[in-house]
Amino acid sequence: RPTAQQMRIGACTVVLLVLALAPTTAQHVFFVDPAHGDDTNSGTSIGSPFRTVGRAQLAIQALQPLSAPVLVELRGGIHNFTSSTLALAGGRDSGTASNPITFRAYENEHVIFSGGREVVLQQQPSGIYEADLSAFGITDVGTWGRAGFGVGCPVAPVELYFQDEAMIPARWPNINPDEPAAAWAYTNRSMHSQNTTFVYQATDPWPAWLESSPDLMVHGFWHFDWADELVGVNRVDPATYTAYLNATTTPYGTIGGARYFVTNTIAALDAPREYYLDPSKLTAHFIAPTPQGPDVSVIASLSSEPILTLTGVSYVSFENIAFMHTRSDAITIIESSHVALVNVTIACIGRSAAYIANGTNVSVAGATVNNLGASGITISGGDRLTLTPTMHQVVDSTITNYALRCLTYNPGVQIAGVGNHVLRNEIAYAPHSGIMGGGNDNEVAYNVVHHTVLETFDSGAFYDYPVDWTAQGNTVHHNLFYLNGIGRVPCNSVTSCVRSSVYLDNGNAGWSVTNNAVWHPPPDNFPSSTWRWFAFMNDGGRDTLYQNNIVIDSTVFFNGAAGLTWDKEQRQNSSDYYKKLHTYGWRSPPYSMRFPRLAALYDYCEGTEDDVIPCANDPAHCGPAPGGNAIIDSLFVNSTTTFVFPPPESHFNASQFDIRANFNATTDATAHFCSPPRATLNFLLSPASPVFGASGFRNIDFSQLGPYGSHRMQPC
Repeated sequence: RPTAQQMRIGACTVVLLVLALAPTTAQHVFFVDPAHGDDTNSGTSIGSPFRTVGRAQLAIQALQPLSAPVLVELRGGIHNFTSSTLALAGGRDSGTASNPITFRAYENEHVIFSGGREVVLQQQPSGIYEADLSAFGITDVGTWGRAGFGVGCPVAPVELYFQDEAMIPARWPNINPDEPAAAWAYTNRSMHSQNTTFVYQATDPWPAWLESSPDLMVHGFWHFDWADELVGVNRVDPATYTAYLNATTTPYGTIGGARYFVTNTIAALDAPREYYLDPSKLTAHFIAPTPQGPDVSVIASLSSEPILTLTGVSYVSFENIAFMHTRSDAITIIESSHVALVNVTIACIGRSAAYIANGTNVSVAGATVNNLGASGITISGGDRLTLTPTMHQVVDSTITNYALRCLTYNPGVQIAGVGNHVLRNEIAYAPHSGIMGGGNDNEVAYNVVHHTVLETFDSGAFYDYPVDWTAQGNTVHHNLFYLNGIGRVPCNSVTSCVRSSVYLDNGNAGWSVTNNAVWHPPPDNFPSSTWRWFAFMNDGGRDTLYQNNIVIDSTVFFNGAAGLTWDKEQRQNSSDYYKKLHTYGWRSPPYSMRFPRLAALYDYCEGTEDDVIPCANDPAHCGPAPGGNAIIDSLFVNSTTTFVFPPPESHFNASQFDIRANFNATTDATAHFCSPPRATLNFLLSPASPVFGASGFRNIDFSQLGPYGSHRMQPC
């Protein structure tokens, strides 16, 4: 198996699919050629193209209201967005159902919307490549700001890309492909610090660099191994080995043994792929990944704005275009409807690929998304009061190597609201989760999620932390989760060292998790006494159905009772849990009709914060009790422990769970798979399997699995 670092270092892959797109009948056609066009041209023929997309936008506005469809044909090459954004807003930039607007690559030429600029560096006697950035018109390399858990992921500083691969800001310790734990330094294990200081090891070299590196930063998991933060260092006290920070390190403080690394200093520049940009001298310093000639070319990301923004726009599509090299999000789509991003590439981005909020029917289809500083694609919208769906979707896309800069709570796909769909995607290679979020009536289906949760704990490949019993009706079905959580980084002493494939956390309710295949083994050489692996984890949730799933090489299920143990908020009658019941009218339509078990809940907690017995004895009416969960009709293979139930202090009777008609096979041969499942990723069973007669399990239809069915499983 590759290491976490090997899996996360990848090229900014540009894949513009040549597909049989639906023919566009267009009466109005404009051409844009960044190399040979001129904005004084008519733009209406291939021989007289505009130079910029913005000029084509003005030409479309002049046609409003549209009497025919509009097609903008983009010639291949770099369309420069280093100091501008393609901003579409309102009716003047909108099409209609009968007269849509389409921006697309002309005859599938290689079209790149780029916010970057080429920089040529020259090799020095030391072997390091250097350049004067001002010679290339670069007068500012951006700011390294505080980033991470609780503070968000701000606009990135200028970043470098070499041969379409994201390079690494100089750091200590270096990324270590052979031993991931060695890629981190560790705070002094004998001393716990406040959240503005930490105690470093006496042998650490970096404090000596601080005087010549005033912008030195430290990036660490300072308390919990699910909350990272990047902060600056003001000064150190060598007598006490104490580092004084210019901001707090998460709300939780800093513990002994926390892992971190040092970055943004030329003193750490000593490994291939590393670079340093000097903000005062405006110089670039770079060690190439492999031996090169006397000069090398890199792309520096310059734009601090999205490349494309759509606000209140309808019936517009973008097809076969690459969006690259901005320090911000690549695309934002707000309050828009019937918008499509088709076969686009979004790569080498400082923050997130696409942020889509409100509106209806926005689709990302067939996208290739990779090398992102933060999350992949966020889709949110709909009306939770009326359960009106937004109908946004991410489909048939490949999302990999994300959360490179802000490591946690930046998933491949984030969902929120009502009626979003995440279908047939491949999501992989990330430090934290693959898919996150919830709301109502969201669907996650036919996805392949693998090699996520590589550098974190108490996390899941799919994860939701709703703190809301009304967030129901969500489904996770027909997905393949495999080899998530196999990164061999250490887990500290205060973190719950859990990694799961589907993790529903506090206050979850009314989910349906069905017809999934989960191969969830622990990594090689893990400390079994402290680390735990669960295919499915539900801590403090209720009324969730787990049915007809396959689990291999993992403890199958953890059902905790957070609401009856450590999460006292669920037992506080003034908490958000009870306020949300009233906000969404849990005893009135549409909620009472859609979710009858929700309507049965009391809007208060029986007993007290410290007396949980009345609540534990009445799970049908008391929200904090984990009542109504069912684990049925499923197949477990090579799972030494099947279920972990609530602890005794919860006073919850585990017999109230609905656990039946499952089959526990000790070996693959007992299950009768069509082919070795670990080698072939085929989890279908032979029709002669004894599982069918001895349980309620039925073979799962995985014919649509992955982008365009690329991971479909073949029956025997």
